[in-house]
Amino acid sequence: MEQTNLEQIKDLVLSSVHIGNSDYPVAILPKDVNIVSLEKHNQFRNQFRAKFSTANFDSLVAYAKLHNQDNAKCFIDEQNLSAEIIFDVGTLEQPLHATHRALLNMQKTAAYSALLDFQGRRHDQRAFSEWLEDWGDFITPYTDDEEKMSITNAVQAVRKITLDYARNEEHEVSDFATSKSAMERVEAKSKLQMPKYFVFNTETYKGLSCQAFTLRLSILTGGDYPILVARLIKMEQIQEAIAKEFSDKLTNALNGTGITVNIGEIDI
Repeated sequence: MEQTNLEQIKDLVLSSVHIGNSDYPVAILPKDVNIVSLEKHNQFRNQFRAKFSTANFDSLVAYAKLHNQDNAKCFIDEQNLSAEIIFDVGTLEQPLHATHRALLNMQKTAAYSALLDFQGRRHDQRAFSEWLEDWGDFITPYTDDEEKMSITNAVQAVRKITLDYARNEEHEVSDFATSKSAMERVEAKSKLQMPKYFVFNTETYKGLSCQAFTLRLSILTGGDYPILVARLIKMEQIQEAIAKEFSDKLTNALNGTGITVNIGEIDI
């Protein structure tokens, strides 16, 4: 009986103990003698905590300007076209908890995604011509003479491709031997003028400018029917230009806010 009374007295004493060295009120609870924050029982939070996420460039900038505070920092990931703003970083002498953040993950436009999915892959005539029809508003075909042609004519030319087979045989006879060689040549032809290449104009990511992509057309003739491949030219250079545009545009948009912009990622 005395042991039970002692336990009850101990619990009452512990339940009334508050930690005085903490910036926020906490209490030692009897069960397991754990330190538990009492923040949820207060009217207000101890500090502002939030994580804003968007794919819209302008929305991130507007949010940053609305919630900007001293020593806020932005980190730009050029490779993945994303950015993170940490508002409550604090300083080296007085670091804060970095619990208020804003994230921007740029999204490819539908046309740019379609272009990346299509280029470099092998397609038969039907798939290739249907893709040209589906995205014809973004495509300008060009002939060997660097002249523009209509998308309708380009589609019809692709649909009318045929394979011509030619076989050449050579026979050679001498006093001591006889030789024979054969060579087969396959050529893809169309009843209409074929496009040499295409220019695909589209915005790459929402909020970035339009880019012109050149696609070189190749026709493979090794099988029973022609295979068409459209390959992007100088893709790496264009991707570098897109990354630089994103970085420069976000830096300029945050200019005047006091937010420090850094190229790279951080783990806090």
